[in-house]
Amino acid sequence: MEKLSGSEYRALIESLSELPSFEADGDAMFLEHADTQARLLWAFYRPSGSHPSQLSDDEPLVAAMGFSHSRLGALERLRLLNPKVLESDALRQKISKRARMLFRALADDDFREMATTVREFPIYTQLSVDQLINGRKMIEEVKLDITSVNEYLYLAQEFWSEAASAALYARLRPRGGFDEEEAARLLKKVKSLALVHKVLTDFAVLACEEALQNATHPLKKIVLQKEIANLKKAANA
Repeated sequence: MEKLSGSEYRALIESLSELPSFEADGDAMFLEHADTQARLLWAFYRPSGSHPSQLSDDEPLVAAMGFSHSRLGALERLRLLNPKVLESDALRQKISKRARMLFRALADDDFREMATTVREFPIYTQLSVDQLINGRKMIEEVKLDITSVNEYLYLAQEFWSEAASAALYARLRPRGGFDEEEAARLLKKVKSLALVHKVLTDFAVLACEEALQNATHPLKKIVLQKEIANLKKAANA
């Protein structure tokens, strides 16, 4: 196709939008178009969100547009993204709003994808902590994967704060609070880890202390007291 002006490309896209094969026709026409402007506009107007190939476009500006209009999850989206986008301060700024939304969603999930994403793309570690603290709070309760939480704590420790601990503990704590069963379940998961981050140990202590306050059986209280003492000893070792 010959090179057109921006307004002409928009008019062409508008005419295609009246056809039942709009997206397929647009993909055939624009995904590999020689003109950067044509590919950029299609990344914006493609009806079901940008095509995965647009995130990897050789032109970083097109890739950034593809990232912002993609419907893929954070990890897959970042893995596909042309690396030059993240290397550019200006282009990282262009995708910053979408990146915040993606990490907000990760902070509301079970932390499996959060840990992997931060490990592979450490440039977003600070943003991930910020969204954990300031992002929306979940309505639906999701059980956190303790192994992933532990890994994330090590990855994010440079940017960690008391506010981050409070936000993460709020995600970890059951809505009804920690009773003996919930505390025991958390302890079992924590003890299964080869190396436990101190923040996670502190969480286990808080869980046991809350369960202790609610415990009624004397023997169960003794068990919880011993667990708290052992956890504090391990944390200070």
